[in-house]
Formats: sequence, structure tokens, C-alpha cells
Amino acid sequence: MNYERIRDELIRLDNFHNGTINSNDMRSLIEDLLQYPLRPDEYYQLFKQFPIDENGKIKYKDYLKQVMDHTNAAQQQQQQRQQKSPVYVFSFLLYKYLNLFYIKLKNSSMGIYEIKKYS
Repeated sequence: MNYERIRDELIRLDNFHNGTINSNDMRSLIEDLLQYPLRPDEYYQLFKQFPIDENGKIKYKDYLKQVMDHTNAAQQQQQQRQQKSPVYVFSFLLYKYLNLFYIKLKNSSMGIYEIKKYS
């Protein structure tokens, strides 16, 4: 299931070519794509996420824009994480390590250290 297929199906269901479809068409589309019949409460939870016009029709173009904006933001965040400098990565890993473990001086006169995991 990809964005283009969903977009094309929504356009096909847009009888008046005004960027809206009725809720029954949207429900049928979702059930067809998922190959799973939705219970009324399941569809209601989904329906609340859709932008609705003054006539109660789903503004699918606005919804697709929201999906694309969210997808683009997630991709940008992932790219930013991948572009971190080696110093940042090392610092982050060291920080995580120190949060998981602490070094306890077992015998200061002998200089023996013991690593214990936080409980």
C-alpha cells in the first residue's frame, strides 16, 4: 500500500472533483486496502482524524497533505540523526553507558574497580 495508490483511489472516488469524498466511500476504501472490515468504533476513531468540510464530506486532499507533511518531517528527523558528528555519537554513547553503569571503587588502596549495573 503506497501513497500514490491511495491518492489515485481517492481521486477516483471524488465524483464532483472538488477534493472531497463521502464517509461511506472512505470506509469502503480503507476496508478494501486493509482487507479487513472495520467495526463502527474503529472507523469512528479514524474518521475523527479526517478534515471535514461544512457538508460533512472528507477533505481528502487536505488529509493527504497532512500525511505528506508528517512523512516529510519524519524523514528530515531521520536524516538529521544520521548526520550527527562522530564526536556527538561518541558523547551520546558514553552518556548512555554511564547512565546504565556506575563505577564503584571497591578497594581504593589496591585500585581495583568494579562495574555494577543499576538496579
